[in-house]
Amino acid sequence: MVPLNMMVQYGRTDHLVHPLCEALLCHKWVTYGFPLHLIQLVFYLSFRYVQWILHISTLVFALPFLFDQSIHYQWEAGSIAIFVAWFALLFSLGRLSYDLIYLPMQKRTVL
Repeated sequence: MVPLNMMVQYGRTDHLVHPLCEALLCHKWVTYGFPLHLIQLVFYLSFRYVQWILHISTLVFALPFLFDQSIHYQWEAGSIAIFVAWFALLFSLGRLSYDLIYLPMQKRTVL
């Protein structure tokens, strides 16, 4: 990758369209970029799935209160919503640079 970086550094970006340079960039994408992109996509989709579970279970818990009705699985949905919200909060805070004691403890005990 040093030759490609030198081309960019010295302003020779017109040489990057050479078939050999394009083949090298394509090989780099297939080797490193695409698998990492798929891993990131899987993490994103799993996080979105957890968020959908959170939203749906919260609605199932809250809507019967608005219409003065009671559903037999309402409280189960509320407990699922609290559980999923706690995990979503912990994993969202885990991306920050804070040194929280709960995150390593959570990862060691649950996962």
